[in-house]
Amino acid sequence: MEPTDVSRSGLLAVLVGTALLAVSLQAVNLWYLGNRFGCDPVRLTCPRPEVPWVTNDTDDYLEVAREILDLGVLRASYLRRTPGYPLLLASFVTLFGQPFAALWIAPLMAAAAAMAVSWTALALRRRLDAAALAGALFCAWPSVYQYSPLLMTDAVHGYLAVIAFAVTVAWLRRQRASLGWLAAALWMATQSVRPTFLLLPVLLPVLLWQRHASRAYARVSFGIWVASGIMPLSIVASNLVNHGMPIVSIVEPETLACYAIPRMKEEMGLGTFTEIRAAAWERYGAVADPRVRVAMQRQEAWAFLQAHPLDALGSFGGELKHQLFAPLRPWYARNLEPPYPAWLTPPRVAIHVYWIFAAVGLVTVARQQPNVALFLLIAFVAVMAPATTSHWVGARLRFPLDLLFMPVVAAFLSSLVARARRTARTTPQGLAVGSSGPSHAGCRAT
Repeated sequence: MEPTDVSRSGLLAVLVGTALLAVSLQAVNLWYLGNRFGCDPVRLTCPRPEVPWVTNDTDDYLEVAREILDLGVLRASYLRRTPGYPLLLASFVTLFGQPFAALWIAPLMAAAAAMAVSWTALALRRRLDAAALAGALFCAWPSVYQYSPLLMTDAVHGYLAVIAFAVTVAWLRRQRASLGWLAAALWMATQSVRPTFLLLPVLLPVLLWQRHASRAYARVSFGIWVASGIMPLSIVASNLVNHGMPIVSIVEPETLACYAIPRMKEEMGLGTFTEIRAAAWERYGAVADPRVRVAMQRQEAWAFLQAHPLDALGSFGGELKHQLFAPLRPWYARNLEPPYPAWLTPPRVAIHVYWIFAAVGLVTVARQQPNVALFLLIAFVAVMAPATTSHWVGARLRFPLDLLFMPVVAAFLSSLVARARRTARTTPQGLAVGSSGPSHAGCRAT
């Protein structure tokens, strides 16, 4: 086991300091954007048409929220969006008459996520500097400030995922039943916000498995695993009852047919992405029955992929590379001018260095905690493989992985710091630079 320099007071100082710094920076960022666009500083309503919190996906979540208010939770449609975030928006509409005040949830969750990242780094490395490095990395991560001020799920989903992961690691280490059930609830909340981790029943056994587990551990771990299937099955059941479609979401076949295939056709010289996608939207949009539309999208998309396997491989690989190395930036720049000075945006090489550190750190963690490393590796595939069906999304779909791998990167950086300290302590003090023998300073030849 690695030596540790952790004291309770030191750990408390790092965790509390990280949380306070994260929530303060997030609140200042939200206030700054609201002030720049003339928005109410508390309610966050804006008089101008250029609302900084709104994206193309915001209307989807607001539409489901209105259905929840009008029809109830059980009758609302979850074909396009899972129920968690629309339910949150519906609650704020009921309490405040408008949904924008829900944006204050993200800064509060950022504080908990910052502590989760710091604590997980400590659990992996067992050194206080790893926790401090992870917290600093979270607070300095530009994408955090890009997604938190948006009325959509990117930030909330990423924060919930890293908090749930930290609590699960805590359950593995301490095996308190309360931690296990809290982890189950957090993973369910994560799944309710976005379908990224709906395959969690496949991932969790990798993280929870232990060769010599007690009955109490096995019972709670089995409960966590069972709970991870409740949300996917509930969404499938809802869509089956309300629409006759036993499906998690129609977004997957839609992005495949309306994003991945037009992207491939553009790369093959068959037209521009914008024109091909517009034609696909028009053709599929004319099909009123969602069951027929989804079947058509899947059939035509897979037929094209099977007809051009090498082009498909190159296109999906290129999209994976594009999303994995999409540059870090602190603003959502599609519809608005960047509201921050250019020096706040790191150079493009920063994300390349980050993933190199993450890969090396994953190998280092695997030596002592192979189940954690394997879980992160499989989670990487589970998140990024479906993400390659999209296009023009930047780092949005990658964001949960940015946060989940921060403890691994911090653990690697901590090992570099420890190695540098050991090297400094063991360097012979009596040797001059470039000399090969003992010093004779002060001696005079006779």
